[in-house]
Amino acid sequence: PLRTNGLCNFGKINYLLGRGAYLRQRYSRYPTIDFCRNPGAICSESSNINDSDEVNTKELKYVISLFEWIERIQLYSNSVSKWDYMDQLKLYVDEGFKDSGFIDAVSSVVTRGCDDYYCSTHAIFMMEERRKNFEFLVHNIFGLGSTTQSQPRYDYDHFEKWVQSKRTRIEGTVLVSQNNYVEGLPYFSQSFTFDSFISALRVTARFGVSDGLFFYVGDPVSGERGFRAGVVNLAAFLANAMVESIVYDSCDETYWESSSDGKYPMSNTCGQ
Repeated sequence: PLRTNGLCNFGKINYLLGRGAYLRQRYSRYPTIDFCRNPGAICSESSNINDSDEVNTKELKYVISLFEWIERIQLYSNSVSKWDYMDQLKLYVDEGFKDSGFIDAVSSVVTRGCDDYYCSTHAIFMMEERRKNFEFLVHNIFGLGSTTQSQPRYDYDHFEKWVQSKRTRIEGTVLVSQNNYVEGLPYFSQSFTFDSFISALRVTARFGVSDGLFFYVGDPVSGERGFRAGVVNLAAFLANAMVESIVYDSCDETYWESSSDGKYPMSNTCGQ
């Protein structure tokens, strides 16, 4: 659902999750997949992958995009603008889930690589849609802002159980694509399914991509505040993913940053 571009990124994925990790005798989620030689394995249903990896590959699209979110969004910090994603995420929770400036800045980082509205000459592609998606997820799907009746242990298991309880609404309103050949007729996404999403979330949030690289879903020490920040983090991810890929039911890489002459930089993997 998010961009995976450049040889460096494929190299990281291979080193942390693929054949590269296996050859270095470290745990590898995908030991038979060499992402450097076969980057198409991320999207392909038949990418010369052993049958034993069939179940794992269904989650690949999510795992890779969650990895991208961890690296490009969760770790984002701008010393000039003083905007740090994790700080702003928790501030958004503390201020009652009301500041639309948060998702605007996040979407700017996703599409333009910087947080300030005037940091780039390029507009934020489909900003209104991203904002609507985020608000809908936070308030309507996830129901944030309401009080809780109990104080459970806010660990990963609690988070996954909570997401599982939202399955019907997520499948019916979030993981929905549009058929452009039939006047945008909505249908359940075939590429982005709920079970694959949960599997990928478990990989990136519970076990982690590598040491210190986890998709943030809160932690027991942070309690309810951390849990709610984790839900907002997930909402921000899905709000952008809905616009980037889910609506198209596509795993193709997406680039919004063309130069003034309309050409795309060579650093973009597909060249476009």
